Formats: sequence, structure tokens, C-alpha cells
Amino acid sequence: MTLHEALQRYRAMGFAPIPIVRNAKKPTANAEQWSDPKRHWNEPSDYPDGCNIALRTGEISGKLLDVDIDSALASQLAPLLLPPSGMTIVKPDGGHPRITHLMYRLKPDQKPTKNNIKLPCADGQIELRYDSHYTVVPPSVISGTPREWQGGLREPLVVDWEFVYARARVLALATYALLHYHAGQRHNYLLAVIGICARNGVPEDDALLVVDKILQATGDTERSDRVTIVRTTYARERNGDPIAGYTLLTACGIPEAEAQRIADGIRKLYPAPKPAPTPATSTQTPEQPDPIRIRKYGTVETETAIALVPHLIYEERITILAGAPGVGKTTFALEIADALTRTGKLWGNTVETPKARVLWLDFDHSAGRLREILDNYYGDDERELYFPERDCLAPLDITTLAAYRALIEQEAIDLIVADTALDWLAVADPNDDAQARAAMQLLRDLIAGTNCAVLLLHHLRKSAENAHTTHALAGSARWSAKADVIALLSHASEDGVEKVKLTIVKDRDGERTTLEFTPKDRRFLPIDTRQRKTELQTIRDYIARHGAATYEQLHDALQRAGFRLSRKTLEKRIQRWSKRGVLLLVRSGFPAKTLVTTPTPQMRHPETPDVATVATVATVATVATGGNCDGVGVCPDATDATDTTDTTHSCHGGSECRNCTPPPLPPSPMEENRAVYLDWERGAITREQHKRRRLRNGHDSAYAAAQHTLPL
Repeated sequence: MTLHEALQRYRAMGFAPIPIVRNAKKPTANAEQWSDPKRHWNEPSDYPDGCNIALRTGEISGKLLDVDIDSALASQLAPLLLPPSGMTIVKPDGGHPRITHLMYRLKPDQKPTKNNIKLPCADGQIELRYDSHYTVVPPSVISGTPREWQGGLREPLVVDWEFVYARARVLALATYALLHYHAGQRHNYLLAVIGICARNGVPEDDALLVVDKILQATGDTERSDRVTIVRTTYARERNGDPIAGYTLLTACGIPEAEAQRIADGIRKLYPAPKPAPTPATSTQTPEQPDPIRIRKYGTVETETAIALVPHLIYEERITILAGAPGVGKTTFALEIADALTRTGKLWGNTVETPKARVLWLDFDHSAGRLREILDNYYGDDERELYFPERDCLAPLDITTLAAYRALIEQEAIDLIVADTALDWLAVADPNDDAQARAAMQLLRDLIAGTNCAVLLLHHLRKSAENAHTTHALAGSARWSAKADVIALLSHASEDGVEKVKLTIVKDRDGERTTLEFTPKDRRFLPIDTRQRKTELQTIRDYIARHGAATYEQLHDALQRAGFRLSRKTLEKRIQRWSKRGVLLLVRSGFPAKTLVTTPTPQMRHPETPDVATVATVATVATVATGGNCDGVGVCPDATDATDTTDTTHSCHGGSECRNCTPPPLPPSPMEENRAVYLDWERGAITREQHKRRRLRNGHDSAYAAAQHTLPL
């Protein structure tokens, strides 16, 4: 069907077409007024050669409603939930047609409540469009992909608006139930999803309809079990009994961020109805408020925070480093970044740090200036340190949140350093409580589920340069209230000796402490040079003395060293360190128990360079005395391969005598893991850790579809 043939058919069916730019979705220059209901483009001359064509939806095209499906899962389930229509647009997808639009006519007396309704899906969205919208239709081509009518162009089906909207919402809900509906975990996953549905007001009939269509789509034969899940879950919810939900999702191996996204998506599809305003009278019965749900102590999962820098920076936590101008906040942060991205040693080698990837956001200094400082004072080695392009350095707000979140996930960023906090968070009035609260909540949403830490450089109040409390921070008290760690950097010179004091006045995951440094050559050298051991260093030292240890022994050792953590938290941290290659878990004994040890690399001498052999005077042969060998490295009888009766030597023609060159010992379990340890030292385990983090966090479709980009 040619463009002009299609134009004639669309006009005959009562639709209002408009010309669209070739291979795109934008109206042509002569159709910029397409939203004007008085304008029409019905003449062939209005359509340039090769252009696309679109139909305006709504009343102007005879009550035309477009159901735009931008979700692969929804396209798979659409034929099972939405009524068939004579106007169904498909596009090729991996060799198979994929439904992208279903177009209907509404009944004469009906109209949508809104002209554009968006329903979130697990991998996209469904959009119901009416007035003031248009849809590109066949024979158009978009980005090189042609659009086609499934089964040819026919009259659209006349439908009831409430029915189509209800089915579209069930279709969007079904995508969340189908997302991780894999063999081996179908029962538990469906139990968790139905529990979330029951808690958020999804009608039981909708849940049963979702289960029925998923059974058809996947070929699952356990219908009785799946239906029982719905019936029993809703019955328990009505009776006030506990039901499964978010916690069971994470138990199925789904990352916490992904589980939260599933729960939030279902909640958005079925928002709680707003109570209708009614005049208060003495005879009215007051409405019962929604019940407050509680959890028993034993069902609450503990949350562990891994320290990047002890007492200062933790994964998925917000740290504010504040100080007066000139005290050295930027230099202090640069030394931390150098330790995390290159050396692994900090503050005069008194603190060990893990390897990490750092994103530096500096609104005052250029990346070139910071590199000059790092190369001149810390060494010009390669670092895992990144800077956004200057034209992409944007403040964090609701419009750039998705772009920053995508950057963290795609590049596996472990720490963001912002110099300064007020520049990055773009707060007009730092003394305003509401603005400070909103900015810190936005920052919390940015790092949730990413294991990324944030270090904000901030200023002190002018009247509080020597104060050592959280009230010393400039601006609203909400800044310190919402942060996890508050560190104050101040001058503390005595007797002409320059000193700088770091005071940790707040640490939600540790204890408050004070450190003193002597600044020298842009480094901070601790006055107390005793090494401050971290939990990992304490565990390594204990294993070095005892060879291996159980969880109980390590927990006791940490308690004696002054660390405060539960046994369960310790096990989780050791398991994470084991995945990174830092520690090794082995099972031994009967009954078997878990022992923690360290991977031991095979210690080798450097290879000896080849040296030319100098000819010497021949040595007189040693007279055999009946022994196996006379002690030389190569057996004198090695060339006698035919004399099998000679008992003076045991090799009989072998290349080396076994009495002079003992066979190598079999490798110990520690030596077998030396490759893991060496690879970790070279950073391979760190890269694997970043890869696992990206798989664990998944890719939120909202972030993947972000329009803003921040290239490194």
C-alpha cells in the first residue's frame, strides 16, 4: 500500500492524518499546527515524497483511542488480555512481529478521564492516548524499521472505555508477575508478587486473571498450586495474618533495588483512593485509618555497611567533610581518592583501603588542575578516577537523577566526591529546612541499592570554626540530621607546629573519634603513627597467627579489638570478602565446619637469566660404589639406556636422577588458590566485583531510558 493509497483509506474511515518527517516521528514543517482541530492535511500535495504519515487520535478522528505498548513483556501478553482490533500495528523484533499499538473506537457516549494515561510495566510502559496526540501508522518507516498492520487494515473495534482501561492495567500488572517467573522459583516468586498485590489493594479477581494468562503464556501446568496461592494469600490478608512480599522477593535471589522497583510499580498501578470530602456531622461514624503494619524483631534483616575508609566513608552512606576555607578539605579528599584508586594505603601507610572507582565532581577546579596535583605529589600511575566532561557537569536534581544513577550503575562507581555539596545539590537557600531535606532525600534515592558512597565537601558556620559538634555545619540542621557521617577538619597548631585535627562528630555505623595530622607535601601524616586496624586487617592478623579460624573465633577476636558487630553481620561481611578474593572459606572436619583463611600466593624467585656456559676441563668419572648416584644433578649413567643389568644407578637412561632431583610436592589447598590471590592483587577480582554489581542491581528501565547522559 502506497502513501497516497493509505491516505485515501484513512480519510474514508473518518481519520485525520498529518504528514510526518521521513524515517522519524516529528511532523513536517507544514504540519507544525497539527494540534489545531480546525486544520486538516487532506491533499496529496501536503505529503512530500517518502514522508511518514500519522493519525490524530481522539474526537477529531471519530473517537480513536490508541493503546501504545512500549514493553516486550506486555506485547507478549497483549493478545491474551486486550480485545482484538482491526487496527493492530506490529514491527519486526528478532524475526518475529511485535505488537506496538492497538487502536479502538470508543462508544459514542464515552470519553477517557485523561487524554494521556501512562501505566508502568516491568520493562517499559503502556500509554493510553486520546485527544491532542497522534500515532505514526503504516506504511511509515521509523529508524529504518517499517510499521505494518497485523492482518491488514480493517475497521477498529468499538469498545467500552472502562473495560479497556481495566484490562490495560491488568496487562501492566502481569508484566511484573512474568518478569522473574522462571522454572525452579515460580512458586516462591508468584507468592511474593501476589503478597505485594494483596497489600496494595489489587482486586483478587485481577490477581486471578494475571495468574490465568501467565499460565497460558508460559505453558505452566501447575494451575491448582498457582490459584491456591492467590486464594490463600488474599484470605490471610483479610484475616490480618502475615503474608509474603518484598522479603521473599530478595530470598529468590532478586537484588533489593529490583525488588523495590517491582513493589513500587505495582503500588503505582493501584494507588490508594483518595477519601471523598464529606461534611462533618455528629451522626457520622469516623473513618477507620489504614492499619499500621509491623514486623517482629526476628524477621528484620540486618543491614551491614562496609567501610571504604574506617570511621569516615562507608558503602551506600553519605559523609559530609566540613572545614574552614584553607584548612585543606580538597587535599584531604584527594589523598583519600589516591589511596582508593591506586595505592591502597592512607595516612602514612597506617590505614589500608580497598580498591575502588571514584567519580570526582569539582565545580571549582578543572580536571587538568587536579591531575597536575595528583601526578606531582602522589605519583603519575594509572588510577580508577573519573571526571565528567565539563559541559556535562550538572547539578543533581529531579531531571538529572536518572542520568547520574545510570552512570553509577554502568561504570560501577564506588565513591562520589562532590566539591562542594551546595554546588552539586543546587540548593538556593541552604538555611531552608525543606530544601535541605529534599536535597538529601534525592541523594539518598540516587545511591540506594548501588553500594556507592558519597563524600560531600562542605563549609562551617563563620561563628563555629572551632566548634566540634554537628551544629558547626553551615546552613540548616537538616544537613547533619540526614547525613550518616559528619567529619570536621580544623587547624590545631601548637608551639609553632602546624597540625590539623579530624573530628568525627557523628558516625551511624561506627564510633566517634579524633585524629591529628601534620600536613606535609599535600599529605596528612598522622601524629599517632600506630596503625589503625580495620576489621579486615584484624581478621588477617588473627589468621596469620593461627592459620585458620572459625566464625566464633574471629567474632571473639574482633570483640577484644573493640569492634561492635553481631555474629550474623560478621558472616555476611566475610562472605562478601570471600567473593572478592580477599578471604577463603573452606569446609573441613566431621561434622564439617567452615574455616576462614587467606589465599596464599606461591612465592617464587625471579627467573634466572640465561647465561652462556663456559667450557671447563673434563671431570674424571666417579667410580661406582654400588649406590644409586654420586650426587651430581645429572646421573653419569644417563646415557646408558641399554644396560638394564647395571644396578649402580636407578635411572638407566633417564634425563635426571630422581635421587638428586626430588619430585615436586603436591600443591597444598592454599597454593591452589594463589592464582585467585594474584588476580585480585592485579585488580581482576575488582573488575569481576563491578560486573557482579551491575548484574545484581539490574537496569532500571527508567534510568536506561534517561535522556540526560554524562559521558566520562
